[in-house]
Amino acid sequence: MSADEEQLDPLTGLLHRLSFDNQLRFLCRGAQPFTLLTLDLDQFRQINNQFDHQTGDRILQQLALRLQRLLGPRGMVARVGGDDFALLIPGMDQPEQAQQLAEEVYAEVLRPFKNGDSEIAISGTLGGALWPLDARSPGALWRRAEQALFIARNRHLPMLAFSAGVRKELSYRQKLQQDLLDAVQNNGIWVAYQPIWDNQRQRVGKLEALARWSHPELGNIPPDQFIPLAEESGLIGLLGEKILEQACADLVLLHQAGFDWLELSINRSIIEFLQLDVQAKGWLDLIHQHHIAPEKIIFEVTESLLMDTQSQHLARLHTLREAGCRIAIDDFGTGYSSFNYLRKFPIDIVKIDRSFVLTVPHDHKDTQLLLGILCIVQNLGYEVVVEGIEDEALQQFLLQHHCEYSQGYLFSKPQNFTALLEYLAELSPQVRASGE
Repeated sequence: MSADEEQLDPLTGLLHRLSFDNQLRFLCRGAQPFTLLTLDLDQFRQINNQFDHQTGDRILQQLALRLQRLLGPRGMVARVGGDDFALLIPGMDQPEQAQQLAEEVYAEVLRPFKNGDSEIAISGTLGGALWPLDARSPGALWRRAEQALFIARNRHLPMLAFSAGVRKELSYRQKLQQDLLDAVQNNGIWVAYQPIWDNQRQRVGKLEALARWSHPELGNIPPDQFIPLAEESGLIGLLGEKILEQACADLVLLHQAGFDWLELSINRSIIEFLQLDVQAKGWLDLIHQHHIAPEKIIFEVTESLLMDTQSQHLARLHTLREAGCRIAIDDFGTGYSSFNYLRKFPIDIVKIDRSFVLTVPHDHKDTQLLLGILCIVQNLGYEVVVEGIEDEALQQFLLQHHCEYSQGYLFSKPQNFTALLEYLAELSPQVRASGE
């Protein structure tokens, strides 16, 4: 093998990371300006899981050819990670030029890829930085492009160039990250509970525990902001432990207050599963310390956890179920090959995402789709929770079709523990009157 061949990625024929770094350093030593673009494919692991790694490899090879053809002799392309690419374009020093090129790259990513007789669509996120405008060293330029990509992903944008706005947002996130650490360590995170209505017994049957953060200066920070921040900063394990501990303590108080049938549902992410020991000792010990029957605890996971084919995830799920805990799929139907997961994984409860019920029962097609999902899931023997219930017509429809559980603002918004106790107490006379 020649020295030139050793510099290439064996799968795509592009420059590999080390060779690309050498080219980057070489350009930085010269006087010519240039643009650096970084490209990260979105959730590419799902392609490997839905199809196979050979299919994923073919897509990477096709994309490599497209990027080479797009740049031609004017620039360099490298595969710098599993599904990460980088592009160098000497002489390009204007933001408008870089933006136009980024749009052309993005169009090539979005154009469907051939897979036998069918096609596969993917997406990606781009970050860009200009030399010498944005940095004065190769490492700093890399960081600027990666930071732009990071902020683009957080804003759900297809592409973004480094700028003063990106720098400001990064600074804000760093401060927010420190504030989150303080909040987690000093009990600044609290637990809200949303009731899940038992349609057969006509009472609250379960509670979903939800993390809440009331920032002393910024007010309430939405979970879709601080949960990803906790994952990025490595705080998610500590945060999850705090939530589980508080929720278990509150469940004990609820049982002592006479609501001993209530079950507690707690969300868990991929990162939390990765940090959990295979015997799930950390979570199970907390449950046992509060003398709670594991059967009262439900761990909610998303389809993304099931799409990650690591055998350790499956082992942990089995361990939790063998201990008595139950497993629920949250936001069912929003990922790939959903029904396949019901067949392959240890699941007890399916939570149907609210996007499936927005127009039910008024829209015929959406109504038939929901009925089909309910039929399949119920025939497989799983409990069903339909999320996003906000009007009585939808609730009556679910009652007519024997849906076991409903969750949504029609019954209650998430509320703190004190408000929850009052809510349950107000319902108690109605429950007793109905014979429960």
